[in-house]
Amino acid sequence: MPPLENNDVDGRNVDANSAKQFKRVVPMPQGPAPSSAARRLHAYRANISTSSSFEIRKLSPSPKFSEEVSMCRQDGDTSGSDGEEESPATLEHHTALSSANKTPVYKAPIVTEEVDFASLLATRAGLLSFLTRPVARSTGVVECYVKRRNMGAGKLFPEYYLYTRNGDHFLMAAKKQGNKRTSNYYVTMHNRDFAKDSPDYLGKVRANFVGTEFQLFDRGGSSKEKPTDGAASFRDIGASREELGVVVYAANVLGARGPRKMQVYLPRVNMVDDKVEEWKGKEDMALPDAMLERVRRGDVSKFHHLINKPPRWNDQVKAYVLNFNGRVTMASVKNFQLIAPEDHEIVLLQFGRVDKHEFTMDVRWPFTPLQAFGVALSSFDSKIACD
Repeated sequence: MPPLENNDVDGRNVDANSAKQFKRVVPMPQGPAPSSAARRLHAYRANISTSSSFEIRKLSPSPKFSEEVSMCRQDGDTSGSDGEEESPATLEHHTALSSANKTPVYKAPIVTEEVDFASLLATRAGLLSFLTRPVARSTGVVECYVKRRNMGAGKLFPEYYLYTRNGDHFLMAAKKQGNKRTSNYYVTMHNRDFAKDSPDYLGKVRANFVGTEFQLFDRGGSSKEKPTDGAASFRDIGASREELGVVVYAANVLGARGPRKMQVYLPRVNMVDDKVEEWKGKEDMALPDAMLERVRRGDVSKFHHLINKPPRWNDQVKAYVLNFNGRVTMASVKNFQLIAPEDHEIVLLQFGRVDKHEFTMDVRWPFTPLQAFGVALSSFDSKIACD
């Protein structure tokens, strides 16, 4: 990548201080840039089905996209923490993207299935089962979106709400907790009750002090009681908690000006029956953070290992860009796509901004929606060591 000093964007010279903000990953342009954030959001929602049934999309096997991606300047949104202001220059940068006139060489055909999610989610048991089981491979990609509430008194302790794509079905919510030594997010099936002893409590996401390691836990207690197995299943409150996943952010390989680098580890799911495979040994039984400890020492053979799809630098528009197929419309350091290291063609989890406080989240097997939401929550938290 060429040095960022003395770059030229839209006919303007960019000094070194401005260049330090070139960190946000922006979506592949899909057409002319809109004239305002409101028009962007309106166009996004206009493409959403108004049907009361939840829409699931199947991607054709092994979709291939062009290795050439367009990229855009990365002003603002550098901390990655909640409460940041979107740069007013974003619109100009979308104009720069459009002027490049780049489009995907190939877009995977999509088959739409109408699934009666209203019936599936009508009961607490149905919702609980959907949120805590891996997305069925036969259903393809489950499309959702996240709304953030962090205004007024709640700015320091924001809340996040996950909905199905058309907004008709609330799935779960999370809230950042106060009085904690590190960032903690409680996740619940209730849209207002975030208490840990609530019957709707699902689990939590816990960060280390510098925001580089995140652990996803189920609803079990923090008792030192030894678990009977290593299954990351959903259990009653009172049982010893289990780790559902680990997210690790690293210092940017492209330097402080580059986008984030992240790795995700999930308990391995059996491809035959979708059950979580046993992964704990005797040495792990006494460790409350056994999964994280295994990741730290590189013993990850029994985990799904995922990485973020690396965006590419394009000198024409001065940015890092990924192809989100129209599901992400705004530049943000929070935007990411997760893939298996051995297969860069299939995106397993995709997350990105469409408005100041609205983000899309698309997930497929082997993630459960709860795990996917936890990974998305980690992207909101500030990261001292890598931002």
